[in-house]
Amino acid sequence: MPNLLVAQNLYDKSFVNQLAINPAYASVANRDVNDWTANIVSFQTDIGSNTGAMSFWDLARLNGPYIRDRILTTSRISTGQGNVTLFGPGISARVSPRFSVSATTAIRLFSNYRGLDGRLISEIGEYVKVQQEYPYNMANREMRMDLAAFSEFAPGLSYDLIQQQDYTVSLGGALKLLMSNSHTSIALSGFNGTVNRYNSYLTALNDATGAVTTQTSGRLFDDFGAGALLSAQKLSLGGNLGFVFKHLGKDIESHDFIFAVSLIDIGSVRYKSDSAYTKSYDINIGEGEGLFFNNNFKNSNFSKTTLVFDKYPGLFQKTSSGKQTYKVKLPTSLVVQLYARYNKQLGVRLNGRIGLSKQNQDDLYSPSGLMLEPVYDRKKIQISLPISYYRYMGFGMGVAFKTGNLTFGSQTLLSSMITKSGHLDLSLAIELKKR
Repeated sequence: MPNLLVAQNLYDKSFVNQLAINPAYASVANRDVNDWTANIVSFQTDIGSNTGAMSFWDLARLNGPYIRDRILTTSRISTGQGNVTLFGPGISARVSPRFSVSATTAIRLFSNYRGLDGRLISEIGEYVKVQQEYPYNMANREMRMDLAAFSEFAPGLSYDLIQQQDYTVSLGGALKLLMSNSHTSIALSGFNGTVNRYNSYLTALNDATGAVTTQTSGRLFDDFGAGALLSAQKLSLGGNLGFVFKHLGKDIESHDFIFAVSLIDIGSVRYKSDSAYTKSYDINIGEGEGLFFNNNFKNSNFSKTTLVFDKYPGLFQKTSSGKQTYKVKLPTSLVVQLYARYNKQLGVRLNGRIGLSKQNQDDLYSPSGLMLEPVYDRKKIQISLPISYYRYMGFGMGVAFKTGNLTFGSQTLLSSMITKSGHLDLSLAIELKKR
C-alpha cells in the first residue's frame, strides 16, 4: 500500500512506496530542532488478484459485473486483495537533538479473499444467464472472503541511537489505537457441489455438502457510509516498529544512503458480532434437491447471507452462533528499504515486503513483493518510475511525480494502460512543511 508523506514518517519526497509506516523515519524527515511536517490529506487505493485483467481506464467502472468479469473471472480460482486508505491529518516534529515525535490518523478499508470460485459467484449474482457449460462440478473447495473497516490514531516516537557527522542510527515505535467500524466474512470449507441448468434463465446448486461460517459486525456494508467510519464499536491496540541507518549529505535534500527495516501492522482489531448474521451451518443439499439462483436471493447482500441460509433450514443446518466478540488480525508485514543516491539528481529505491499473515478467515493480509524505483530529482519536481512484482498480482510499471506540496503516483499506471493488468493502484497527497 503506497504511503506518501514525511508526516507519515517516510523519507521526505518518497512516494509510491509499497510500504507502510516505519516510525523511525521521523528522524529522517526532521533534521533540526523545531522542524515539523504536517500531512493534510493522503488518499490511496489498491486492488489486485491472480485472475485480474483490468485497465487503468476502467477504474470508474468498479461495479459488481466488472468485479466478476475482470477481477474474479469465471474460468479460474481467484485470490486477491483490495484496500482504500485515507491518511490525515498527521504531524511529525523533532523536539530535541535526538528525539522526534509524531501523531498520525487513518481510516482503512480492506478486502481479502482466497480460493474464490468466480463461476459460482457469477451464477449466484446473474439476473440474466450467461451461456456456460453444464453441469459445473466443484470438489473440496476452500473459500474465504473478508471485508473490514477500521480507524486508527498512532502517536509515535523515534530516537537517534547513534549520531555521527556523516551517519545516524535511529529506532522508532508507534502505538496504534484501533477503532473497529465494520466487518463481514464468509468461509466455505470442504465444499462439494454441482451447478445444473434447468432452462434458459434458471440454474441451481445440487448435491452439495460442506460447511459455511459467517461473521458480521458493526454497520452493515450494504448500508455502509461516512457515519460508520466515525463510530467505533470496540477499541484495540496495535503498533509499528522501525530501524533506520542513514548516511547523511550536507542538507535535507542529499541523503546518500538509507537502509531501513520495519515490522508494521502488529496487532488485531476487536469487533462485536451481530448475532443475526454471525452463524455456522452444515450444507446438506441432496441429489434431488436444489438451491435455485437467478435473483431468488432477495436478501443475499454480502453482510446478510444468513437470511438466505435461515430461509432454507433443510439445506443449511445451523451448528452454532458466533462469539460475542472476535478479533481480526492486521496485515502484519516485514518491510526492508534501501535508498541510494548516485548524484544530486539521480537515485534509486529498492523496497521489499514479506506478508506475515496466515490468510485465514480472521487475518487480513498484504501480499509479499518487491519494487525497484529509479528517481530523478530536481528542486521543483521529482519523477520516478516504479517497477514492481507482487504475489497474486504480478508485474507492474508505473510513474509518479511530486511538485510543491502535491504528490501523485501509481505503481501500475503504465503497465495497465498498455495491457490488461492484475494490479491497479492510485495515490494522491497534500502536505505542509516548515524548515
